[in-house]
Amino acid sequence: VFNHATKIHAKISPDPAISGKSITFSVSGRLNHDIADNGLVSITFFDESGSRLGNSSRVPAPSTKAGNIFRVNAKLDAPTDLPNSYSMQVLVVNPSILPDPQKDIIGCIAGFVGTPNDNSTSNKNVISKSFFILS
Repeated sequence: VFNHATKIHAKISPDPAISGKSITFSVSGRLNHDIADNGLVSITFFDESGSRLGNSSRVPAPSTKAGNIFRVNAKLDAPTDLPNSYSMQVLVVNPSILPDPQKDIIGCIAGFVGTPNDNSTSNKNVISKSFFILS
C-alpha cells in the first residue's frame, strides 16, 4: 500500500491482453495530490510469482492539480511471454531525485487475469477479462 496513492481507473483493450500484441490502456482518476510537470504513468506486467514480465512502460502524465480529473491513453505492446495468468500494475508517479515510493506514487491500481496456480478449490474459475483492484 502506498501512503499517498489514490485509487485510479484503468481499462484495457483488448481485454484480456494478447501476448506480443498491441494493447491500449485508458487511465483516469481524481487524485489527492498534484501530478507534477514530470509526472508519468507506469504500467507493469507480472507473472504469478511476482516476477516482472519485460520492462515497465512509462508514458507522460499531464500536469494536473489535485481534485481535477486526469486522463491518459497509452498504447504499448503486451509482453511476448505473457502467460495465461498474470497481473498488471498501473501507477501514477511524480519521480523525485531520491526515489521514495511512499511519496512518489500518487495513484495506483492493479489487476489479475487467469487462474492462480494453486491447489485451492476457491480459485478454479478462469477470469476471462481483467479486473482492477487497489493495490
